[in-house]
Amino acid sequence: MEDEFCWAKRTFFPRWDRNGIWRISSKRPEGYLTNMNLCDRKSRTLYVCPGFGRNELRLLLIHEISHAVVSHSTKHGGAWQRRMLNAARRAGGIGQVRLAQAIEKEVKQYLDPLIIDAKFIYQELQDAVIDCPKADYDKVVSWLCSEYGIQKDEFDRRFRRAHIVYENAKEDVRERTEARKRFEALRREASNPNS
Repeated sequence: MEDEFCWAKRTFFPRWDRNGIWRISSKRPEGYLTNMNLCDRKSRTLYVCPGFGRNELRLLLIHEISHAVVSHSTKHGGAWQRRMLNAARRAGGIGQVRLAQAIEKEVKQYLDPLIIDAKFIYQELQDAVIDCPKADYDKVVSWLCSEYGIQKDEFDRRFRRAHIVYENAKEDVRERTEARKRFEALRREASNPNS
């Protein structure tokens, strides 16, 4: 991952982080609710989930470094989009056609307006519980409000089933965890026939 980080910096952002202050980590910061990737300006760290293939990792690094370069915003607005499109042009110019196409596709996804309706919020809430099962309801709601620019009272008014969705997601996680434990016990038992 470190090699790809250096390659992305050198190839697409040669004037950024010349002193090597920024670092990359696969360990999610304490208190962060989801397994999504993150550009943390305060610690100057890009948090990247492990398990990506080379092309996916390159796209992800370009995405997160673009956030770091556009220092005044964490969103995917015009400045971030322009930075990404510059990287797409550069990728095409060095023969990385698939990467260029993937970057352009990524930008296009953010051009389409995000519809924050109940279906969307409830899915995000379920995903947050799956990603961070120990997070309590208030912490998940606080994250959703922050992430999507919703006031808490507006959230409570618009998404009245949120607490039920949260509890159902918690139960689903508990059931999956128990099923996984039973499966692992059976597998250990089957691989150890003498016990």
